[in-house]
Parts: sequence; C-alpha cells; structure tokens
Amino acid sequence: MAIRSTFPSARKVSVPTTVGRGLAALTPARVLAGVIAVTVAVSAFIAITTPAWEANDERDHVLNTEVLASGHWYRLNDPNSGFEAHQAPAYYLLLAGYQRYVLGLPARFPDPHLAAYSGGFIPQIFQHDVPPDGADQRHLVPLRLISVLLGALTVLFTALAARKVTRDPWTPVVAAGFVAFVPKFLFLSGVVNNDNLSNAFGALGLFVALSGIAAADSATTRQRMAITAALGGVLGVLVLSKLTATTLALALVIPVLLLGRDLRERARLGAIFGIVALSVCGWWLVQNQVRYGDPLASQATHDHLRALFPPLFQVPGIAQAVLHDTPKIVFRSFWYTSGYNQYYWQSSLPYWLLWGGLATGLVGLARRRVWLGVPRGTLLVLWAAVLAGAAAIWTLGVQTTTTQARVGFFALPAVGVLFALGWQRWQAKPLFRFVLPIAGLALALVAVQRDILSVYPN
Repeated sequence: MAIRSTFPSARKVSVPTTVGRGLAALTPARVLAGVIAVTVAVSAFIAITTPAWEANDERDHVLNTEVLASGHWYRLNDPNSGFEAHQAPAYYLLLAGYQRYVLGLPARFPDPHLAAYSGGFIPQIFQHDVPPDGADQRHLVPLRLISVLLGALTVLFTALAARKVTRDPWTPVVAAGFVAFVPKFLFLSGVVNNDNLSNAFGALGLFVALSGIAAADSATTRQRMAITAALGGVLGVLVLSKLTATTLALALVIPVLLLGRDLRERARLGAIFGIVALSVCGWWLVQNQVRYGDPLASQATHDHLRALFPPLFQVPGIAQAVLHDTPKIVFRSFWYTSGYNQYYWQSSLPYWLLWGGLATGLVGLARRRVWLGVPRGTLLVLWAAVLAGAAAIWTLGVQTTTTQARVGFFALPAVGVLFALGWQRWQAKPLFRFVLPIAGLALALVAVQRDILSVYPN
C-alpha cells in the first residue's frame, strides 16, 4: 500500500483513524494534543525540579540574558563574560525582553557557588545549601518556561511538517511523538539553553520548506515569493539563534529552486531568499565586523574560549575525531545526557533499543518505494536537513572536545518525519508505531527519578 500525499490525483486509501477498537476515542488529533501536553508537563517538571545552574552551561546562558536585561551587550574578550559570550543573540534577547517587559524583573546576575569536588563522579556542580540558591531558583524557573514553550512548538511544527508529505492521519502524530519523547530533548526543553530556539525554528523551517514543495505546482507568483521570503526569514533567525544551525540553509534553499519555473525566476527567488535572510540577521553580522573585524567573530571566539579553557581545543586528530570520538558521542548523547553530561545511561541496552527502533523505521523507507506519491524534492529536503544536523555535530567535533548530539537537534524534526514515514511503509498498526516514542518517554521518566529527584537535595 503506497499512501500518496498532496497531489489531487493521489489515490485514496483506507487507513485507521483510531488506535484500536478498545481505544476508539484516541483519534490522531487527540493523541497529538496529548503528546504536546505530556511534553509540556515533563519538561516543565524538569524545569521546576532541576536545581539552579545544573544544566549544560546554564549559568553562562543566563549571564548573557542578564547583561541584556541590564541594558548592555555581552561581549567577547572579557574573562567575566563566560563560555557563551560568542553565541548569537536572538534567544537571549527573547528571554531578556520577557524578563523585563512581561515579568517586570530586574537583572539578576548569577553567582553560584561551586560544590566541593572529592574526585570521581560529581553528583552536582554547584552548592545548593547557600542563602542565594532559593532566590536563584525562583528567578530561573520562569526563564526556563520559555524553553518549555519552544519545545512544545518544535513538536507541533514537526507534526505540521509531516502532514505535508502524507495523507496517513497517524504519521504526523508518530513524527511528533518521536521528537517529543527523545529523553535528551525533554531535558533540554526544561532548561535555559539557546538550542531550544534553533530547534523550534528548525522545525518551522522544515514545515515551510515542505509546504513550499507541496505547493510548487499550483502556487501563484505571489505565493512563491511569499514562501521564499518566509524561508529566508527562518534562515535569518537561525543565524541569530546559533551559528551551527546555519547548515540548515541547504535544506531551505532546495524549495526555492523547485518553486522557480525557469532559471530567471529561480534567480529572482534566490535573491529574495538572500535579501530577507540578511535583512533579519545582517545587523548582527555588521556588529561583529565592527567589534571583532569578522562578521562571524571566529578568531575572537577562538581566542576567548581558549583563554577560558585551553583543553577545549585539544582535539587528538581529525581522523580520530571524525571516525571514533564523534560517533561514540553521538551514540550516547543523542538519546540522553543530563546535567553537565555527567548523567547518562550506564547500560548500553537503552541505546541499542532506541537506535534499533530508529533504524527499523528508516529501513521502511526503502522497503515500499516511499518516493511514490510524495511531492518531488520532499525526501531531498528531509535528508538535506539530517545531513545539516550531522554536519553541525561533526564540524564542532573536529574543532573542539565538547561536541554533543544536541548541537544538531534543529534537524531532529526531519529525523522524526523520516522515521514516521518509514513505519507507515511497514503498514504497522498505529499502536505499534508508537512503541519507540513510548519507550523514550518511559526512559525519560526513569532518568528524571534517577538523575534529578534522587540526586539533588530538596
């Protein structure tokens, strides 16, 4: 059964619209609403229960926010500016504006106290039995809730993107569930980290790109220009969110080329795409040029981070980084790490379970000629997005010793859509398609109990 997608001539097929006879009330729309609700609930619980600063460089992300909230601009070449001063500003501007104009809170600069280190495994990085800790937590949780919202939007846009490539009512829900219940994604969505904004716009960009491909044969000139401008705007925001996410440009430009009817129109649409992208992010590139002599502040970033932490750049060699170190890191960190990556599954069983489920889904893409009935260029965009995520991870892996799979999570929605399409081609019943997402959620709840509630003091 080849389920065709958005073309008017596509053959109609009969697909189940409920999970099973005994669960007739669980329609796709209700299950999707439930997936988003659970995502919000779990990530919000993580936001509330994780002690202040006990997440990847959270102190430094908040430091950028507080500098902006105080009316100044965070800068490189200052040892007091922390490890994230090189990051693009969009996420921090969002948080600072929310803090000042919605919450009405003044700037509060983080000053956590390092915990005593006794050697071996570090159960926590900072002290939490100090007087400022309660106030820090009360200040931090509302900021973390913005990440919770961005995580929910990522899941929603994943479902909307999947709807552009299939008429199967369950495939978008499976794609959303896959993304939502990656344990690392849930933990990331509960803390202050600029990955969350790039993840949300990565999902939005995928939705707009697939919408453009679906409309390529019927869109008017004005509609093609509007879609192209939207894609350029998404790229501009991605540049302002996190530079590593700009590798997604390849996936975003493919619809632009397909929307053009001839070479002249493709050139015109390409110009619109570039002009809109630069109009969104150009001011920041100019600012970097003025301050650091480089639109991307590459050398200034290198000098700043090397001064703070020289081992960051002690990469053993490109071959080892590409062929051994980075694959090993991706294998473990794609599904779950938490805190400062000191928490992960000791057993390899969860990793093999989840990677096996993903691989089984992707094998389905080849099993039933998935490209039939799918708009031209759809799979190209999806795989280009996956490649962009991998490129971001491996590029950081050959430059520093701190790459993590979350660096490429802006491509997680594309992985989710491919996974869901693959399981659709296996012709599995809806309930079986959710086995991997359900396993991910169960393991995430185990991790919450083991690595938050059982570790940190009340």
